[in-house]
Amino acid sequence: MKKQITKSYLEYLGITEVTRDGKVFTKNGERKPRLTGRSKNNPSLQEKLEVQFHDPAKYRSVPAEKRIDSSGQVSIKLHHIVYAWFNREIPYGKEIHHIDGNCLNNALDNLEALTPSEHRAKH
Repeated sequence: MKKQITKSYLEYLGITEVTRDGKVFTKNGERKPRLTGRSKNNPSLQEKLEVQFHDPAKYRSVPAEKRIDSSGQVSIKLHHIVYAWFNREIPYGKEIHHIDGNCLNNALDNLEALTPSEHRAKH
């Protein structure tokens, strides 16, 4: 089960500021998102931006003998970060939709929370 994205969880991961146009800052400076999605095997997937963080609680939940370097890493989609930062959380059961259809435009005014059925209807 995925962890609910809330502003307090983002702060726990070290985020200190998020701008309305989608820049993410930690105490060490700006975190650059990476592009994920479209691939040679499945070109129909939409490209999205994600930011990776280290979650100490996730790392500690893995037994020491089973840990690998990435066991504490979490990836969060940039549009989820922006929406949750300014709205305190992503409402339970909702999906974040890009209003203009451009998944690389993560500006706050381009994001809305929809139920899964509302989201499918818009696509």
